[in-house]
Amino acid sequence: MTYSEKAEVIMKALGFTRAEFKAMTTPDDGDKRLNKLLEMAQRKLNESADAEWRQAQTLSLS
Repeated sequence: MTYSEKAEVIMKALGFTRAEFKAMTTPDDGDKRLNKLLEMAQRKLNESADAEWRQAQTLSLS
């Protein structure tokens, strides 16, 4: 995943503006902040998908 792709995922999942994103991801050793934000974004997206799946399963059982 490129830096731009990671940025888009993070901004959409966590609701950051580009300015907020840039302020939080100033260059650091090995993009640690960027990777941590990406992990948080992916976790949020996974939790959201899991919740939707559980809701669909509940509806299909009723």
